[in-house]
Amino acid sequence: MGKEKITANMSVMDMVATMSEGNPEAINIVMAMLTYPSMTPLLLLCDSLGLRGSRLYTLHNDSCRHNNEKFRRTLTMFKRGIYSQEEIDQCLNLPYVIPFIDDTITIEGVPPYGEAFDESHPKWKEFCQKNHEAFLVKLNRNIKASF
Repeated sequence: MGKEKITANMSVMDMVATMSEGNPEAINIVMAMLTYPSMTPLLLLCDSLGLRGSRLYTLHNDSCRHNNEKFRRTLTMFKRGIYSQEEIDQCLNLPYVIPFIDDTITIEGVPPYGEAFDESHPKWKEFCQKNHEAFLVKLNRNIKASF
């Protein structure tokens, strides 16, 4: 399966095999995503961004700290172009991955994880902007430190 993209005529098992690339933890993530129909477009996004196997696991485990709602918000930010492909790749290639969402940033009116929050929310743009700015500072610091 390896590098082929997900297609409409693939079986669920083929999708899982393609997206997990044999990584047992990624299998669990993909299976969880397939459980919720609202996550299917985000699974296709992962495919298009090359977030498979260990990279998918690293995003979920290290960057999102196993928090499924943080994972969903992060992927929604990717979908809306808040982070570039280059920024995503640079982050996931660091020895110590940094979160795309900084939980220390508090914005009044942003609901906690588990409550509805996406681009239709009035605080979405501010949330994305502040998190992206904080992310870039940390990313640049980590890139410099790794050389």
